[in-house]
Amino acid sequence: MIKAVERSPEFEILIRCCRAQAAVAKQVRLSAVIDIGVRWDALLALARRHGMLPQLRRSLRGPAWRMVPAEPAAALRSAYRTNLVRCLDLMRELARLLEMLGSAGVRAVTLKGPVLSVQAFGDPAARVFHDLDLLIEAPDLPGAVRQLGRAGYVPEVAMGHRDAASFVRQESCLGLRHRRSGQAVELHWNYLPMCFRHPVDFAALWRDRRTIAVAGRRFAVLPDRENARFLCLHGFKHGWDRLSLACDLAGYLSGTPVISLAVDRPVAAGMLLVESLVPGTIDAACAAACHADATAERLARGWERRLGGDGPDRMTIMAATMGYAAAQQGWHRRLVFLWRLLFTATVEDWKFWKCGKPYRLYTLLRPVRLLAYHLLGRRSLESVDALH
Repeated sequence: MIKAVERSPEFEILIRCCRAQAAVAKQVRLSAVIDIGVRWDALLALARRHGMLPQLRRSLRGPAWRMVPAEPAAALRSAYRTNLVRCLDLMRELARLLEMLGSAGVRAVTLKGPVLSVQAFGDPAARVFHDLDLLIEAPDLPGAVRQLGRAGYVPEVAMGHRDAASFVRQESCLGLRHRRSGQAVELHWNYLPMCFRHPVDFAALWRDRRTIAVAGRRFAVLPDRENARFLCLHGFKHGWDRLSLACDLAGYLSGTPVISLAVDRPVAAGMLLVESLVPGTIDAACAAACHADATAERLARGWERRLGGDGPDRMTIMAATMGYAAAQQGWHRRLVFLWRLLFTATVEDWKFWKCGKPYRLYTLLRPVRLLAYHLLGRRSLESVDALH
């Protein structure tokens, strides 16, 4: 079992929000924690950093709402309305882009976004998200970029045909941004950067895909078990650096029971983290399989300790790297992973030094960038994405 982590009243309220929204308990009492004494400014700031403002507002509705002072209550209502408007706009844009991709024969599966909000919580505005994520087949990337270009989106990495093949082999996604609005879209052909070697069989996923109706529109999504696996790997990729990642997985699993989920170490560690925060999320058989991996328990315990502070702690490059390496099973795989992490170029390397050279040469620049981050005052990462 993961040992209990001491939590502030503010963080305990957010944990209870996760439990309330995941519907794993008949009743979750927030008023008992509020009675102890809550710093409302600190709670709102913590909820904002963890991406939990919509969940906080949803969970406080009812008997606990009368205990919320007027100013925080107004702030929560305003944040929810703003998020709702943004979500509806992004949902319309998502439908438009999927229609354009489909007209060009590009198959795309929706990841996260408003569709996950509906799957996990029954409300498209229950999550905070700012970009749109689509999973496509790697060979379809050039066609997808052309179609999104017609919609006003520009890729963040400009390259010729010669470099495109190297980019697809080394990266797992390509970001695009709208020329005028700045809206971001990410095209994925894998869940994790290629150094992790977690292959995705897109043909099988497309064959088994589900269709979800949201606001009169239908969206293709991952099969149930695969979506749970994706959410675990997505949280792992980001070092489970915010509570909303765990809340998403808990909410999804509560509404979509998943049977016979393959529990490799990153998935097992994510399941253990969520089960510790939101007991009852996973069934006994899955829990037993996850607890059998002592390293997965250590990873989950470390993530929970970081989450339980005043905000998501910044991880050092070394800590993030060691966490990723620990998730690899066996010393040989860890060494191979570390080599790939060090010498597999990513978009972040291109952003660091836009020298206009062929993309494959960034493989040689990557160790220089990571060393510069470590030595020149960037040991603490704003986001583990800097490693990707």
